[in-house]
Amino acid sequence: MLGCLRKSLRICRLFLLYRLSLADFQLCVYIARFDCASNRLTGNLGKENSVVNKALTCALVTVAAAMLAAGAQAAGTQAAPTPSPQAQYANGDSPSSDPATAGDASTPDDAGYDNGLWPGEPPIGEGCSLCGGGCCTPPDWYTEQGVRFFGRTKPRNIPLGYVDTVLPAGDIGLSQYFSNHSASPNLSAAYDMTLGHWFARDTLNRDHFVEFSFFGLNRFEDQATVTAPQRLTSTVGTTSTTFGNLYSPYAVDIVPTNILTEIPQLNGTIVPGFDRVDQMSTYYASYMNNFELNGRIVPRGEQDQLVLHPDGKWRRECKPGRYMSYLYGVRFMKIDESFRFHGRGLTETFVDNQLVDSVTNVGEYDVSTHNNLLGLQIGADMIFRQCRWSWGVRAKVGPYINFADQTSDIAAGVENETPDFSHHVAEARHVASLIGEVGFTATYKFRPNLVGRASYDFMWVTGLALAPEQLQFTSTPVNQVNTNGTAVFHGPSLGLEWLW
Repeated sequence: MLGCLRKSLRICRLFLLYRLSLADFQLCVYIARFDCASNRLTGNLGKENSVVNKALTCALVTVAAAMLAAGAQAAGTQAAPTPSPQAQYANGDSPSSDPATAGDASTPDDAGYDNGLWPGEPPIGEGCSLCGGGCCTPPDWYTEQGVRFFGRTKPRNIPLGYVDTVLPAGDIGLSQYFSNHSASPNLSAAYDMTLGHWFARDTLNRDHFVEFSFFGLNRFEDQATVTAPQRLTSTVGTTSTTFGNLYSPYAVDIVPTNILTEIPQLNGTIVPGFDRVDQMSTYYASYMNNFELNGRIVPRGEQDQLVLHPDGKWRRECKPGRYMSYLYGVRFMKIDESFRFHGRGLTETFVDNQLVDSVTNVGEYDVSTHNNLLGLQIGADMIFRQCRWSWGVRAKVGPYINFADQTSDIAAGVENETPDFSHHVAEARHVASLIGEVGFTATYKFRPNLVGRASYDFMWVTGLALAPEQLQFTSTPVNQVNTNGTAVFHGPSLGLEWLW
């Protein structure tokens, strides 16, 4: 009994001396109790079991000594910081092998570590010390704000004006002088934004985001004007009439001369305001707005690594390489266009060289179209990352339904009077369409939460009702909408992305 008391007093002394935790103290008490019980047991069995008693005592003392040594080491030294479980050590080394910090109790915890270029960050943080990214650092929210510069292809060439010319054989004929291509949409700037939010990580270690994207508020527009190179005179007896020598497709038919060539010729139909005019002009405008709601799947990359630099500091760095992400979602694109063809001509009548009548005829052909494309899309990004820098290619494509319509108003006659030639044409239909995009992009990370982005993108849209392609130069236009148009957009874009 007296021996057990002495052992208990020794345990209390060790507790105070080495500052053991309460759990270690309780475990030592249990060991002492077991030791006392073994002494009583072996004492009852006899001296022949003293060997067993000694063996049990040695084993218990060994366990207690190991625990006391561990407690003393934890209290007398400071442990190196434990890196994230997602980090790997370069060359198989660990930070604790750095001799500069081993066994020095006065050295700060982060003496052997460096967070790189980002002051105020923890020594071994959750992201790369150079770029702030890494394999397991998805942002909670992110937004990209930028501008996209678009150029676009022209609609099909539609002749609008012809002038008299002398053919090689000496006959009088016509040649194309004006068309819808005379007014070509120029480069247009569009506002571009994306807002995304992380919402899940699946069992395949992939991050899932939801994104809302918009670009638009841009306008393609251009106008063109031509003037008749000369005025023509028609004389019957003592009466002569002068007028401009610009003719529209109302008065012109295209007549093939052989298999390979064709020439325009007057067909005898004259619509005042469009034919025999002195001036023609066009105005073309196109507006585009795009809305997307997408899900994005981003597989996590290879594990980060801890790299020992020549200055003796350990840094966590991301692994360069190729990274993929995948996109799926719904998209709505709206493309509205307007086209205006205007003609104006002065017709003067002379009798015996005296002006007896002067009439100004005008013609207006206004077309407006609407394209509302709704459908699903899928896409993917393939990015090659080199820490702060990254570059790659992105693409997406999807089928759409285009709810298209067009309205045309035609009026021609004497200026400021009721038009002699007037028609209203309107039609709507829905057709299948296709939208595809591909772009080449590059980014640079200025800060862990600030990324600059530049890219050059291509986008094509099929099944469009383009305004110039709705023109019908006939005396009896029909209600129809032409949805055979295709537009290709391309241009650079610049933006900044914030992550938080």
